[in-house]
Amino acid sequence: MQWSIERKLSLAFGLVIGMMVGGTGAAYWAQVRALATQDAIARTYSELNDLEYLIAYVRAVTVAQRAYMISGDERFAAQIPPLRKDADVVIARVKAGIARDPEQSASFARFRAEVRSRRALVDRLNVARKDQGFEAAKALFKTGEDDRLLRAMIAESDAMKRVANSKLNALLAANHTLQQRIARTELIGVSLSVLLLLAVAFTLTRSINANVREITERKMLEQKLQDAYKAAEALAATDPLTGLANRRSFDQAMTREWRRGLRDHTPVSVLMIDADLFKSYNDEYGHPRGDDCLKQIAAASRNVVARAGDLLARFGGEEFCLILPNTDVDAALKVGGRICQSVRARKLPHVGNPNGIVTVSVGCAAMVPAFGLHAVNLIEAADAALYKAKRNGRNQACNGSLEADSQSENKPCPAPASVGFG
Repeated sequence: MQWSIERKLSLAFGLVIGMMVGGTGAAYWAQVRALATQDAIARTYSELNDLEYLIAYVRAVTVAQRAYMISGDERFAAQIPPLRKDADVVIARVKAGIARDPEQSASFARFRAEVRSRRALVDRLNVARKDQGFEAAKALFKTGEDDRLLRAMIAESDAMKRVANSKLNALLAANHTLQQRIARTELIGVSLSVLLLLAVAFTLTRSINANVREITERKMLEQKLQDAYKAAEALAATDPLTGLANRRSFDQAMTREWRRGLRDHTPVSVLMIDADLFKSYNDEYGHPRGDDCLKQIAAASRNVVARAGDLLARFGGEEFCLILPNTDVDAALKVGGRICQSVRARKLPHVGNPNGIVTVSVGCAAMVPAFGLHAVNLIEAADAALYKAKRNGRNQACNGSLEADSQSENKPCPAPASVGFG
């Protein structure tokens, strides 16, 4: 039987169309499976990220609780409820994501049990603080139970992450196999592959939109966590008694101003301020009154500091330190004299002081930063000037001169012809 060319072409065309349809169908089903696998991969990635956020919230709550137990500052306690609320949202999302995995569900149940145990411990700490005082709560806190529970929660979270990673690796391998199959089957049909690509593009667009919404929610959660950490850092940089910058902030500011002075060739001044005969004040009036006295000295000194770039910090105990950028020793001595006057104007009684009131001594030093010198040299010079003020009778400001000239109470010691602390 002779086949005409038309019939042969029709048969060939039919075979090609059949092959294209078959190849496109195979590619289509492979693509459907790949999309399902990708959705599972996206869910697994989301699950891993939620576990990371969960541990981050647990650590943030732990930091706030420990800071509260150590310092007793109610501002740390105020951070705990919102962090707990956000952690509960993440816990609910983790629970929904691992509901179909028995191994992860068991780890999650143990994790929830540790969370409840830890919250019960915090409740006991609060009861102890209310009924027996803050020291009793601290003693209970130091038993190590909190650390044990935290390690247990982290261990259970790591176990859930290991299972999720194993599942993710399996999904990635399956997805790789499907992609290879798709690459082979897509060679069969060209015309219908265009339609398939359009369907894939539509599906991917929906997936991208969903991911964008999810990323936006995660960014909001990250921002809340960053805000909480910034608030904790701000509290960590402040002296809780006086409200001034603490030693850590002083060291950072000193390094920053020293580098600026080195770059700009401008002087940096440091004033060391010390309460005169403060030990006798504590012995006479008690430590609570001593704390009030330090607050008054801090407030009086703060009233003298006028420029935004100046930094007044509590250096330690009854010592305070003032950094004056771009200020020479004469201007620093004037500021020191005003601080002495400001403290005297408060007229705080002090029977152990020959003046009958609380006074301070101020040591002033200035230096133009240069290579070979260090910020510690400037601090040491100011400390030496402080001891000079003490030797000269207290209640005065002195500079870093090595001469032992006596001073009037408001006037600085005579400045040397050239000051070098190198």
